[in-house]
Amino acid sequence: MNIAFFMDCFPPMKNGVVTVVLQARDALVRQGHHVVIVSVDTAHHPYTGHDDFLLFPQISLDFGSKQGYGYALTRKKRVVEFLTRHRIDIVHSHTEFATGFAAGKAARALGIPRVCTAHTMWEDYAHYFPLLKMKPVVRTYFRRYLKGASLLIAPSPKSALYFREITPWMETVVVPNGIDIQRFKGNIREEAVREIRERYRLSPEHRVVLFVGRMGPEKRIEELYEAMKPLLKRNTAVRLVYVGDGPGFEPLARRVKAEGLNDRVILTGFVDWEKIAAFYSIAEVFVSASLSEVHPITTLEAAAAGLPLVCRRDVSYEGVVREGENGFQVDDDAEIEEKVALLLEDTALRDRMAAASRGVADEYSIERHAERLVEVYTRVLANHRKG
Repeated sequence: MNIAFFMDCFPPMKNGVVTVVLQARDALVRQGHHVVIVSVDTAHHPYTGHDDFLLFPQISLDFGSKQGYGYALTRKKRVVEFLTRHRIDIVHSHTEFATGFAAGKAARALGIPRVCTAHTMWEDYAHYFPLLKMKPVVRTYFRRYLKGASLLIAPSPKSALYFREITPWMETVVVPNGIDIQRFKGNIREEAVREIRERYRLSPEHRVVLFVGRMGPEKRIEELYEAMKPLLKRNTAVRLVYVGDGPGFEPLARRVKAEGLNDRVILTGFVDWEKIAAFYSIAEVFVSASLSEVHPITTLEAAAAGLPLVCRRDVSYEGVVREGENGFQVDDDAEIEEKVALLLEDTALRDRMAAASRGVADEYSIERHAERLVEVYTRVLANHRKG
């Protein structure tokens, strides 16, 4: 099968979407499919001169991140020629922005089906656009983007319910995200671990509680800090480590310093994805207070690394954070600290949940994700041929 992925983020930028899309491409290729990508041209990507990638110049956009978001300046003629040359059977859009609309135009021009994955519930990001009436704007925009699509893929039951409300006429199916499990299951270079411990002054005696993700208000990073403060003050060995970048980084750093806890709260800023596994390897618990997730990649990564998971109760964690088995979903922020403290104190419980997390992660391999995508593509193509 010949497949074209469209995305508006591209290496060296790393986020959940980039990670899952590129890993899905690699898994599909391993399974014998041909996958090309249309995206934005970035300064230091590793695909220069690669015929399977069509990359357009971009207008840089600032969303409070140092990673370099941009708006692609696509050209329909070049996209159509590229897809024709690669004999593309189906288009799969992973973005609602410029290249996502380019995907729709190209699919219509070639008379081939298009499916879309909605990775983000944009109404959760209303705080970035305070002058807009976000809900109606998002819904109108999203409906326009989906015009002509054959099917919508949602990464979780939570997002499927949300998108079915917005576009009730559109068939929506759930295809959970997948990860490269082996990357997080041990075999972490000792040198990488030593570098992290030295750089952030994290000794083996420290009890590392880890958050990995975008440092934005939608992730409720300040609420997480507030919830963890009693434990940080009570147990001087505990270190709350935030790995990630975003607009909430500096405000939280200032607050932590002002409150005299900057030796116990570590904010790393942006970390290359290739180095993330080493952070999971030195942690004892993964924690998140976010209520804006769709199907969080970092939670899957933490599970694959064998970490117990403590998160706020939310449908997005369904199937991944299993109550009392590999972690806890709590109903209020104060309970986060209670469950983390329990896990740090009870070695047997922590070890049991760590083993259970590894088992849960096995269900979300990138290979299984790719197989589910092929099942969707096959059905869409069959329906398309029937007319």
